[in-house]
Amino acid sequence: MENLLSAIVKHTYFQPLLYYAITLFGCVVMYVFSNQKGFQGTTRFLKKFFPQKNDLFYYRVDFFIVIITGSIVGTILFHPSNSIEALTAGFGWVSSIAVLMKEGKNI
Repeated sequence: MENLLSAIVKHTYFQPLLYYAITLFGCVVMYVFSNQKGFQGTTRFLKKFFPQKNDLFYYRVDFFIVIITGSIVGTILFHPSNSIEALTAGFGWVSSIAVLMKEGKNI
């Protein structure tokens, strides 16, 4: 069992997948905290694109859109090479979008 685990950890694809998972985690954490500050994400667009759905639908779809696209873009833009960079890429992406989409702000 130790040899199998060692082989998995040493595999070429393991590190990028681990860093992607950490970036995804960073996106989830920042999404949750951003929602406490009024971040709406893609909800306004989704309500126009899929009219007459309930609020739970919009919340769930928005959650997955933000964290999946955020983790992909964060991984591509920041190309993390360690755990701290990966977590920061996840935090940074969602935080940046939350600031840019904040209503009443001209950037």
